[in-house]
Amino acid sequence: MTKTTSIIDVPKGAKNPDLLGIDKYKTALGQFIEGTDTPITIAVQGEWGSGKTSLMNSLRKDLCGEEEDDLELIKNGNNEFYPVWVNTWQYSLMQSTSDTLMNVIGGITEEIIDIIETKHKGTIAKGASTGKRILSALLKTGAKTALSAVGVDGDAVVDAAGESRERGVTILKLRNELQNVINECLASDQKVGDKHRGFVFFIDDLDRIDPPVAVQILELLKNIFDLHNCIFVLAIDYDVVIKGLKPKFGELTDKNEREFRSFFDKIIQLPFSMPIASYQIDQFLIDSLTRIDYIDDNQKQSDEFVSDLTQIANLTVGTNPRALKRLCNTLSLINIINAANEDSEAHEDYESTLNFALVCMQIAYPFVYNQLNKEPNFAEWDDETAQRLKLKPLSEDEKNVLNSTEEFDEDWEKVLYRMCQKEPYLSRRVFQISTLLNKLRSIIPKETNIEDCIKDILELSSVTNLEAFDKQPVKDLNLNHLLKSYRTKFFPLFTEGKKDNITSFKQEGARIVKNLTVRYELSNGISHLFQFAPRVRDGKILFWIGSGGIELMNHDVKDFNGALKTGGIFDEFQSFKKDLEVFQKENALIEKFEFYESVISWKKKLYIKPRFWFGINFQNEAELFSEEGMQKVNQLVNEFVTWSEKLLDMGLKTGYRTLK
Repeated sequence: MTKTTSIIDVPKGAKNPDLLGIDKYKTALGQFIEGTDTPITIAVQGEWGSGKTSLMNSLRKDLCGEEEDDLELIKNGNNEFYPVWVNTWQYSLMQSTSDTLMNVIGGITEEIIDIIETKHKGTIAKGASTGKRILSALLKTGAKTALSAVGVDGDAVVDAAGESRERGVTILKLRNELQNVINECLASDQKVGDKHRGFVFFIDDLDRIDPPVAVQILELLKNIFDLHNCIFVLAIDYDVVIKGLKPKFGELTDKNEREFRSFFDKIIQLPFSMPIASYQIDQFLIDSLTRIDYIDDNQKQSDEFVSDLTQIANLTVGTNPRALKRLCNTLSLINIINAANEDSEAHEDYESTLNFALVCMQIAYPFVYNQLNKEPNFAEWDDETAQRLKLKPLSEDEKNVLNSTEEFDEDWEKVLYRMCQKEPYLSRRVFQISTLLNKLRSIIPKETNIEDCIKDILELSSVTNLEAFDKQPVKDLNLNHLLKSYRTKFFPLFTEGKKDNITSFKQEGARIVKNLTVRYELSNGISHLFQFAPRVRDGKILFWIGSGGIELMNHDVKDFNGALKTGGIFDEFQSFKKDLEVFQKENALIEKFEFYESVISWKKKLYIKPRFWFGINFQNEAELFSEEGMQKVNQLVNEFVTWSEKLLDMGLKTGYRTLK
């Protein structure tokens, strides 16, 4: 087998062997297409990198007899279908929505016409030329403008495009002309004994463009290219459709889920999900690791060794081919660096497996991996570890449940469980993570010190750890620029994840200097503020979330506690303050906390002004702006609003002046 240093991330060609064990699914889908009535649209669904393009490559070879868009092969071939391959992402590059839609119309039309002109001459070619003239006229006239207004609200893109002002050219005429030349092409084929009986359109990369645009392309395909003798195979995931339909239906809920599904069902007659859970990754993985020279022939032949690697991959990066290729490239680099070390020694099988597992963890569970970096002997994680990480304590009921569960009946496993509650993704994968760490314990020989062993292996993978870049200290921040950029990214996220009783929010004031202030309104009509105040502390970004406070009282009492007593909320306030302090200590996200009490004067009246701030540390701007970082901030903003509401409720009892 030819050695290499990398596994390139390109779709599998039709002639390449099936290393994932999915040929049976591809064959079944091909048989369905061969026997189907037309028109029909099939959606090949799957997450990014799951192999949708590779599957369509194989289908094109089986159904159309070729892999590439070679017109000579099409002309001389005698397969059942003519292939049309359209990469929508290429049509959308640097283009507006309306231009993208028109480019897709033009691209599909020109592909059809080129095939027909190549295969046939005479009258059919004349009809194709007519189609070209109609397309050219549409591109020059008002169809662009009309299409730009057509979204998911349009009952039919054809009708919405309407008549152009030049010689009555319509998209309807283009569709009719295409249907005519397709029918004539296939009829001529039959006369000479040609097997072609239709066109298969492979529409790729819809999940790489803006979801609302992808949804509009789906409508185009349904309303313009819904042609007899034509089959559409689309690479798109249902999640993309959901995102694209949000402008029309809003956030997906149990109440409107049927509307989302109805739209999808209107466009798609057959959904086909990539069988990623059924991928047999052992052959693919071992083949890739052999090619990069990470494992030798003896290891390749060891069933136990192969089984261990496959189990670890399934527990971490999963079966997505793109993720597995990235894993192999990371291991390849580590292997090269280790080989260049003059003092390096040949690794035992268990060390190769352990290194493989730690790199998998680095990719899939960076938080747990980084904790291993700090405390490699995970079997000794205890309450001190939990306290340092500010992990939420377990209730008695939780302890009883965990004690009865094999994966969490040891003390260190309970710490791991609490650790994983910090992030929703880790929480969902907590059983896999526990199984993985227990697997590591079983791999390391009993006579070997766990801490020393893991420390040695971690040194190898540190070069590919993203945290290595995080350790560069932050020297200064352009707060105005940072907060404007953060506002642009955070507001859409806050819109999706805000509390139900927040009815509106907007930036307070026209300028941003050092803080970004946001005013939000509650369903009871009361409004309040929160602020973002990033500062550089100890080479990191300390991102504060808080407010200028809530002015509660309207009493002539100069003492803060005295005002509380006069207002009749002293005990309630003390209880609130105590609960807030407990909350911030137990919340793993909060690394800094400030609470202020002051008495202010306004128009000869005295007011008390309690205020509090939550602080999160970020290593740098990249971590602050990451999806994970922004989700943390969004979570704390909602927590801040919850606690502020409790202060507001107390203020209503005492006659507060205003909210600032």
